[in-house]
Amino acid sequence: MDLSAGTRSWLDQYVILVQRNWQTYARGSDLIVMTALVTCLLAIFIGSGLWYQIGNNQLSVTKR
Repeated sequence: MDLSAGTRSWLDQYVILVQRNWQTYARGSDLIVMTALVTCLLAIFIGSGLWYQIGNNQLSVTKR
């Protein structure tokens, strides 16, 4: 069954575009490393902010 570009379903077109997008994303290894680094830094920043705001002594037990 020969499907030309004009007769492909929207699902076929969607799958092709997702595959192309993943290939483009995977080729940019520096982008993947930077995204992981930024994610980790944000997690540490937000987590430490919440930890110090809540506190870690007996008086802060009610805040948890």
